[in-house]
Amino acid sequence: MIQNLKSFHNWVKSQQLQRYISPHQVIVDIGCGKGGDLHKFAYLYPKRLLGIDVDELHLEEARARYSGLSNKHHFGTAEFVSGDLRNTECYAQLIAAGHLTQPNSVDVFNCQNALTYFTDTLATLKNLVHWITTFLKPGGYWIGSCVDGDKVIQLLQKTASSSSCNTNQYSNSCGRIAALADCTVQKRVEAAPAGSTVQASAAASAAALQATCGKAVQFELYHSILGDQGVLEYLVDFDTLTTVCASEGLRLVETLDFETWYNELYDQSNLSVDEMTFSFLSRSFVFQKIYQ
Repeated sequence: MIQNLKSFHNWVKSQQLQRYISPHQVIVDIGCGKGGDLHKFAYLYPKRLLGIDVDELHLEEARARYSGLSNKHHFGTAEFVSGDLRNTECYAQLIAAGHLTQPNSVDVFNCQNALTYFTDTLATLKNLVHWITTFLKPGGYWIGSCVDGDKVIQLLQKTASSSSCNTNQYSNSCGRIAALADCTVQKRVEAAPAGSTVQASAAASAAALQATCGKAVQFELYHSILGDQGVLEYLVDFDTLTTVCASEGLRLVETLDFETWYNELYDQSNLSVDEMTFSFLSRSFVFQKIYQ
């Protein structure tokens, strides 16, 4: 049912990679999974590809796929390592093992559909962004895509308002999203009261950012890598992501929701209404490290 959706999303990824990766560059793929994008990277002749994922079984398949590539000679080197980047100890382990040791050494970080695992807390997101900024070259890019938390909230609220019962989930023939805890509550950032101290204002801002993290959903996309049981994910608040990136010297270059990709840039019109509903929840992003 979702084959056309998969093809469209793969096309979006290909467009991003071709636009922002040049031949003979160093690439780090965050959440590389089973290596489904290896053939896309091969056409870009990377100097080095480092794939990182928390699932060792997925990494085994990625290694097998790389070994079976007819054009693996296009890669200078490629390696796939196990690591949970939500844990700061992983950063030290990557350095100790010699996988990523030199600051300002990576041309492009790629993160497709994995950011949702790094927004359980504001600290987790900040640690990831700081790590990326540390190793990204000045002028280098962080590219990727993610489900937009605001769009999920809007979909759940629309479903709840049109239902006779106060439901906190949405489903169609492609999948299901079930809200956990209080993720349907809209974020609210209140202005600091007049005369407040700088410290109080900063604390209020930090609290507002923290409140946008940790909104959990059970996300199921049938017949996908997620499996029919789905996975626990956390909503990505894009305003929070942009704010955190800016604090670390990453400038937002471009962001497009998938509805724009589909209606204005894609050369096919083959998604069903159900596929569109799930697909258009996502957006792409490109951040660039400011020259220093």
